[in-house]
Amino acid sequence: PASSQSITVPNPPPTRKPTQLPSLPPTPSCINVQITTDKFGEETSWVLRDVDRNTEIVSVPEGAYGANEEASQDICGLESGKYKFTIRDKYGDGMCCGNGRGKYRVFLNGQQIFVGGYFKK
Repeated sequence: PASSQSITVPNPPPTRKPTQLPSLPPTPSCINVQITTDKFGEETSWVLRDVDRNTEIVSVPEGAYGANEEASQDICGLESGKYKFTIRDKYGDGMCCGNGRGKYRVFLNGQQIFVGGYFKK
């Protein structure tokens, strides 16, 4: 049992011709993952994959979190493209609501793009 969401990191806007000083390169995109576990935090794992390049960017294995823990991770320097965030609960009952008020939130460049916590078993 897992929940998967797609993320599209847009191309940076075109830069204008400099009038006097060269412009700075575009700021790379950042994804922030915030996790609040339920009382079985050790069952939670997640992965962020670059779909276009077929590579794993970050993964957090089962056992990394404790009970009722809050954690946040920034993943910055991402190129434009498609990414996939997948979060899993080993037992399959999700992070909410039978064993606490766990949830996950994912942000792209400071804007929340999805939130969840309930998984279907």
